[in-house]
Amino acid sequence: MQREPLPWSITWIEAADGEAGVVMHGPYMPLRAGRYRVTWQIRSVAKKSLIAVCDVVALGQAEPLARCEVQSGETLISLDFDIPDTTFGIEFRCFSIGNAGFSILRTVELEENIERDRRSMVRE
Repeated sequence: MQREPLPWSITWIEAADGEAGVVMHGPYMPLRAGRYRVTWQIRSVAKKSLIAVCDVVALGQAEPLARCEVQSGETLISLDFDIPDTTFGIEFRCFSIGNAGFSILRTVELEENIERDRRSMVRE
């Protein structure tokens, strides 16, 4: 039996050219201890370089668990991060810096217990 995707799972969020700020955030979920990889899918036709910043944060922590700058032309943005103990309020965020418009898929892919040797394709 083939399942149809939920309507919200294939929604793209638009970040307008010239508008800086939060494009997506959430879901404020708990994660148990382990090594994870989160991946955002982005579309941009901009010719300018830096378009966004993506990060992973935990509620109540001052510093992000992982962060990267997104360049135009990149389509899959992945970050590896470690959770030392069960942590609540994990959030995956993307901010437009206002240089160019882009679209971002409303959902992220989260992988658990990833291996460290796959880092060559990951930005930290």
